[in-house]
Amino acid sequence: MSSEMIDSARGIEFLAWLEVNKKRLIAGAVVVALLVSGLAIHRWRSDQREMAANSDLVRIQMLQANPATGSSGPKAEQYLELSTRHRGTQAGRQAVYLAAVAFFREGKYAESQANFEAFRTANPGDPMAASAAFGVAACLEATGKTEEAIAANREVIAIHPESAAAAQAKLSLAGLLESKNESEQALQLYEQLLNTTWMNEAETRRQAILARHPELAPTNSPPTDSAVPGLTVTPPAS
Repeated sequence: MSSEMIDSARGIEFLAWLEVNKKRLIAGAVVVALLVSGLAIHRWRSDQREMAANSDLVRIQMLQANPATGSSGPKAEQYLELSTRHRGTQAGRQAVYLAAVAFFREGKYAESQANFEAFRTANPGDPMAASAAFGVAACLEATGKTEEAIAANREVIAIHPESAAAAQAKLSLAGLLESKNESEQALQLYEQLLNTTWMNEAETRRQAILARHPELAPTNSPPTDSAVPGLTVTPPAS
């Protein structure tokens, strides 16, 4: 059988197969089309939800503090309401963190801590997770829980060492250690901050410690001959 006849036979067989499976193929094409259409609609709706959530978040954040009108800026409850209404969106997640910040500003430290905890637990990979962890430490410090605050600050430094929050945690931790008369440890932390954005504050506190404890000042210069015990310097002969 020639190659032309073989190709012709294969073409006839394929056409026969198409005729037999035509309904199945059409049904499969319809299913694929519905899936693609469904995914497109889902993505469009998701984008619309994100846009609406972002718009509401910006509207709340524009409520700036105004002493003349008695406005203290956005309230924590406004952020929490938004987080509930736009659950599952990025803006809804951010609103939990912002609610924690607002509660702290209002002096409601228990509520602030609870929301910082909720945010970092639900969003461990979020860039703001380190700040939320530091927020927990700040709440503990504000409520006088010194030992717990020390542990929380150490946790921030250990888990998020390269974050901006780690530098804040070091500054806070150093202050807490000073309050416990652990000046040497505090001094070490302040020295670690001398090349950060907190350098001025760290240097001011460092100098204050050294003024109270001159014995902690670094001694990098080698001793002179007269300071070395047992060494007598003989003047050269004239």
